Amino acid sequence: MTVRAAALALVLAAAGCASSPFAGADDSAARQAAVERRLAEAELQAARSRQEIERLQRRVTALEAIAAAATAPAPTAAAAPPPGDETGTLAAPPPPARIEEADLADAEPAAASAPAAPASEQEAYDRALAQLRAGELAAAEAGFTGFVAAWPDSELADNAAFWIGEAKLAAGDRTGAIAAYRSAVERYPGGNKVPDALYKLGHALALDGELEGARLVWRELVDRFPETAAAERARERLAQP
Repeated sequence: MTVRAAALALVLAAAGCASSPFAGADDSAARQAAVERRLAEAELQAARSRQEIERLQRRVTALEAIAAAATAPAPTAAAAPPPGDETGTLAAPPPPARIEEADLADAEPAAASAPAAPASEQEAYDRALAQLRAGELAAAEAGFTGFVAAWPDSELADNAAFWIGEAKLAAGDRTGAIAAYRSAVERYPGGNKVPDALYKLGHALALDGELEGARLVWRELVDRFPETAAAERARERLAQP
């Protein structure tokens, strides 16, 4: 039974109880009309009540949104420069936020995924060489520098010293490359990379505009290591005007 039907039955029952059993047809029609009128008024009042409830609900939602916005933390404003400071330097960053346990839990996997320290000199050398070939020049230079410091007497030490010069030259540091090649030649005079270091030393000097110094180095290379591929390249450079 619907709400309208139930209400109509209730009103009719009430009207029937109050009426006389001897009432005529006209009285029944009047009562029916009164019931219909009362039912329409009840429905109208119910509709108005629903509209009022919906309006109040929208008001509550709007008030909750305003309250949430008012209690939200305001964005941190950039610190103003000290009085009289017009140099345009950036203000000091705010102090770091307090570290929560959840932050530590998230950070642990990242720390665990960091590359482990090399277990041997060969592993350290191979890693630095792979970084150089991948174009990671700063990492490669640091790796070879650390290798020479950790294993100065290794059979790979002269190679590592040579690759330091290569990393510097590839990064555009000609002065640093010249110093690294010279160090490789002077520190490891019997190393198998000395001919290559001499050739690249002359090459770096030529790039730096020191042509006469470059030719002197290439002549030394040809004299000391005449049968090497590096000496052959040096002869080709010396033959150029």
